[in-house]
Amino acid sequence: MPIRMVTYIRRMRGGSSPHMMCAEDGHPYVVKLLGNPQGNGVLLNELLASQLGKMMGLPVPEVREVVLDPHIFEDAPYLSERNRRSQLHVAIRVPVTFLTGQVFDVISRAARLRNPQAIYGACLFDAWTGNVDRRQFVFWKTCRQHLYSVLLIDNGYCFGGPHWKLGLQRLDPIQYAAVMPELKFLLGVADKVWWRDILVPKAMSLQEIAKIRENLRFWTGKLAQIENEQIETAVRQAPSEWGASELDLGSLTQDLIRRKEALVSWAKEGTDAAASRFGRVLQQLRFASGNGDCGSGTRYRRQDSSSSPKALACSGGL
Repeated sequence: MPIRMVTYIRRMRGGSSPHMMCAEDGHPYVVKLLGNPQGNGVLLNELLASQLGKMMGLPVPEVREVVLDPHIFEDAPYLSERNRRSQLHVAIRVPVTFLTGQVFDVISRAARLRNPQAIYGACLFDAWTGNVDRRQFVFWKTCRQHLYSVLLIDNGYCFGGPHWKLGLQRLDPIQYAAVMPELKFLLGVADKVWWRDILVPKAMSLQEIAKIRENLRFWTGKLAQIENEQIETAVRQAPSEWGASELDLGSLTQDLIRRKEALVSWAKEGTDAAASRFGRVLQQLRFASGNGDCGSGTRYRRQDSSSSPKALACSGGL
């Protein structure tokens, strides 16, 4: 059942020209509209990636189909006439309300994460879904919490992008780890160390290899538990208004099933070797950050008076 957006808050940054609105349940949502510049495929991608991520047990936001209340256009000068005619859009729920907590896209290096193991799952998830965009995270906590929770967001370019070229995308999770600039920062948080002060040996320790192997097996086991029927049901729930044909949906379903089986086989046949290779990638990322720099392109930096985090609920973006 679609939820209704009743209050317009502001326009947000992003290639899909999203907007922040408040729904009738009182929660803020980031709304991606039908007819956005990136195409209608990103709406289905957001909805489907959220469902598949939940099946794997990953921290993904709740994504809902939404309709816009007619009077919301009075306060929304950026909404076009086409948006007025469209009936069904997609919205990503912000994990906390304006009064109960905050969401950050930048956090201190001294911060602590509640769910650091999710970074390994993100690599496997991006490989399964063929994410062609840079993996993006946000960090949230309630007003009374001291630990941050990491959340996987911006899944509009999963499945090979809005045009669903999933079969052409690479399948190796380690390749996704190698190009994930946030990974070195998140691992620094997970290990409870400062990257400026860390000293990494040239060879990964047995404990580190064991940790990587354990996480790879854990998330691969989660992926293996997903039934093919669950994948098909999730894909078939795409609203017809978003323009997905039966042929496209069937092809996407088969690609997802084949990639899932290939990843499970990959992990079963060479988990030890994969863990070692994964460890070498992470070690290279650590060496790249040995001077305290988080690497080119990363948005995560040390929090100080000249670089304070911005709360999503007030001024940031999803």
